[in-house]
Amino acid sequence: IMIMIQQTIYDMIELSKVSKVPVLMMSNPGFGKTTIVNRYARDFGYNVEILIGSRHSHEDITGYYVNNGGATLTHMSPAWYDRIINSDKPTILFIDELPTAPEYVQGALLSLVCDREISVDKKLREDTLVIAAGNYAENMPETFTLLSSIINRFCVVNITEFESQMDLLDEFLADTDAPEMNKYKEIELSDEEKISFKKDVKKAFEQLFSSYHETSPKGFINLNNADLSNMFNAVPGKLYNFISPRTINYYHRMCLGCLSLGITSHNTLN
Repeated sequence: IMIMIQQTIYDMIELSKVSKVPVLMMSNPGFGKTTIVNRYARDFGYNVEILIGSRHSHEDITGYYVNNGGATLTHMSPAWYDRIINSDKPTILFIDELPTAPEYVQGALLSLVCDREISVDKKLREDTLVIAAGNYAENMPETFTLLSSIINRFCVVNITEFESQMDLLDEFLADTDAPEMNKYKEIELSDEEKISFKKDVKKAFEQLFSSYHETSPKGFINLNNADLSNMFNAVPGKLYNFISPRTINYYHRMCLGCLSLGITSHNTLN
C-alpha cells in the first residue's frame, strides 16, 4: 500500500512541477505524506522548507515591518524565505497540517500560494514547488477548518481515493505504462494525441459542469452558489473542491501534465 501511496504523491509533485498548480494532499493521519515528500526531495535533489499550520503566525508567513530609524518602515522577510532565495538547490515549500492554521494565517497563505509572494517585491523562486497537506475534518478538533478560498487555490488530492487494497494491487500490477519511480521525463506529443486529448477534456468538462449543481445544464457553472463555508466538513473522509474558472484552468493544466509525463495511473487521474 505504501508503495502505491508513494507513487501517487510522487506523481502529484511531478504534475505540480510541470503544470505550476499547487497541490493539497488530504488523508487520514498516518499515511506518510510528510515522510514521502521528504523522500521525494532526497531522490530528486530538493531542499524542503516546512511551514506547520498551527505553529506560525501571520508575520511568520509574510514577514515583519520594522523601523530602522528612517522615515519609512523596512520589510524583513522570514527566515524560511531567505533560505529558499539563497539555496543552491530548488525547494519544496511544504505547508503541513494546513487545517490547523488559524483563519488569519490561512489569509496570509493566500498570496503565498496563489501569487507566490510574501510582499510586492519578494516572490518565490521559479523552481520552488508549493505542496500542502492536511487531515480530514473528522480527525481534527471542531475548532479547525479550511477556508473555501484556500481550498480553491489548490488541486485537492484525496489520498484515500483507493477503493480497496485488492483493487489497488490489481491496478499496480496491470499499470505497466506508468512511469517507473524516479524516472519522470516530459515527452513531445503528436498532433493526434493532442486532438484526442482535447476531446477527452471537453467530455470531462461537460460531466463536471452537469454534476456541479443538480439543476445545472451541461456547460453551465452556477456562479451564484455561495454554499461554500462548510466544504471542509461536508463529506467525511474526502475533500471536494468547487468548480470555478480557477479550477477549470487547474484541471486543464494538470491533464496536460499527465499527458506530457505519460502518467496513466488511475489513482493519479482520480
